[in-house]
Amino acid sequence: AVLGACPLFGQTSGKLTLEKWDNLSSANTIVELQKDEISKRAADSVTLIDGASFNSLGNAYGARMRGFITAPVSGFFTFYCAGDDNCAFWLSTDDKSVNKKKLAYQMNWTSLNQWTKYATQKSVEVQLVAGQKYYIEAQVKEGAGGDSLSIGYEYVSSDVKNWVLEDGVTATQSSTGRGGEASRAIDGNT
Repeated sequence: AVLGACPLFGQTSGKLTLEKWDNLSSANTIVELQKDEISKRAADSVTLIDGASFNSLGNAYGARMRGFITAPVSGFFTFYCAGDDNCAFWLSTDDKSVNKKKLAYQMNWTSLNQWTKYATQKSVEVQLVAGQKYYIEAQVKEGAGGDSLSIGYEYVSSDVKNWVLEDGVTATQSSTGRGGEASRAIDGNT
């Protein structure tokens, strides 16, 4: 499956807000970042970034990317997060941050866009409605060494699920309308 870049809407279309807290203990995790930094003091820097990823911001920091996505089509989506050292991803049921729910996380490092190293990086399938705006948030805690944060999504299906057929199986659908004619048969059979 191909991961797509989220259609993003922050304060400026196509951008997310990136907040960074500097000079944090290298032992801190996302949990400490939430309790000790995000909830208690303003970020040391705030900027708008293009896209849904970044890397090479330094050492001993915590960061939060947030903004909005608008579903391009109605259907089921799976979301992913990847980060160094640990990260988490939240999606709201609407455009309000108070309704966000954590869908994906990891407690050890991954490379930028390394989506499948840990099972917890992948969310459950989430149904979104075309044109509706949703609040998103991702956080990362970096100790030392390489650093990154990226989020992505995969369009799973529309409201009507399509079945994958094994090799050699033919899909048929025969239906006879009023009068017994096979006017709507896909394969021409009745």
